[in-house]
Amino acid sequence: MGITLLALGLISGGAGVALMTEHLVRAGVLVSVPGATALVCGAIRRERHTHTDELADAHRAGYVLALQHVRRGLLDQRPDPTPDRAPLDDRAGSVRRLFLTRDDDDKRQAG
Repeated sequence: MGITLLALGLISGGAGVALMTEHLVRAGVLVSVPGATALVCGAIRRERHTHTDELADAHRAGYVLALQHVRRGLLDQRPDPTPDRAPLDDRAGSVRRLFLTRDDDDKRQAG
């Protein structure tokens, strides 16, 4: 409907310009504006509908992927293979720092 109104308005406006009748030009403009508005609203509605469909497809694909992960056991927490290891806090002493840490920053001076 929007394309029909727009085409009718452009044709009548063009005829009004060609025939130099002000009333026909005004009628063409008055018919073209709602036609263009209907085209824009229709495009926005189609885009939103497409976006909703794509979102639903992505949600469905994520759900299927999650079910596959559950089936493979990727989401289950497995027990520690070596239960006799020390807790993480006790093992922190074996961490090697990548950057030098200085505790005496306040004693340093530019010189």
